[in-house]
Amino acid sequence: MKKFIAIASLAGLGLFSNAAFASDGTIHVDGEITDVTCNVVVGSAGAAGTDANATVTLPSLGANSFTGANSTAGDTTVSFDVSACAGSTAQTVTARFENQNLDTTTGWFKNTLTTGASPNVQVQVANANGNAINAVENTNNTIGATIGDGTTSGSINYILRYVKIDGAAIDPGAVSTDITYSLNYN
Repeated sequence: MKKFIAIASLAGLGLFSNAAFASDGTIHVDGEITDVTCNVVVGSAGAAGTDANATVTLPSLGANSFTGANSTAGDTTVSFDVSACAGSTAQTVTARFENQNLDTTTGWFKNTLTTGASPNVQVQVANANGNAINAVENTNNTIGATIGDGTTSGSINYILRYVKIDGAAIDPGAVSTDITYSLNYN
């Protein structure tokens, strides 16, 4: 009998707990799965890539290279070469940057080192024109390679660089982060 009462009590709680969750609206989601896919090779200035993973070394700079909050230095071009793109519809390919190292306040990538790290510095991704991409909102990420409809390859250039995140002093130290990306077909 005690088991029955306990189960009945738990079932009763489950029946009434949904009443506390009221709906305020509905989000309708649209999307598209395309027939476009590409292979990608990533490389940086002077270092041709061999696959979709790359190590990019930003230049060594003095702490005085930064002029204030949000100032950048050490621009390094990274090329995403897409090839063997399959699909019948013309699409613009861009990279979408995301991962666990993303600072959701700035939209840039945190320095993940805990020992010997340079504080107050993050890594920023910019488009080929030098406009910062906020990886949270994907703003300024409109320059891509147009593929499909007979074109099967192209190149997308991005810039990686240091960015000073606030007005505090920058101490010498190392900077390291990992940036995950996916190809977007728009």
